[in-house]
Amino acid sequence: MTKRLFVPTVYAIVETRNKEYYPNRQYKVSLGFENGSDVLVLKVQMLTDGLLNGRLAPAYPIEDVPYINQAYLELREAYFAIPQSIRGSVTDKEVMLNTTESHKLDVSEYMKSFVEEMED
Repeated sequence: MTKRLFVPTVYAIVETRNKEYYPNRQYKVSLGFENGSDVLVLKVQMLTDGLLNGRLAPAYPIEDVPYINQAYLELREAYFAIPQSIRGSVTDKEVMLNTTESHKLDVSEYMKSFVEEMED
């Protein structure tokens, strides 16, 4: 098995707003660690029909930028809601993003049950 170069701790899937430019396109926005480093990094990858586009560099219409940025902010909140004592053992945890303007997702509450499971 090939060693993963990037291991996401938390990630979210963001839909593109411009279906004309990128039909069947999504972005996988992740916080994690790359190449065995202990530096937390943000990574944005493109998905087409739900599949990762490998080495294709992400390019996105400017109307998607605020949604990608919001995903980063919510992922950062989710990451730091994980107790430091178990943070290193958490990988590939999907975070469901706030999709409405009027309702701010309480990421701490969202992660609470997950954290309780990990601590047991």
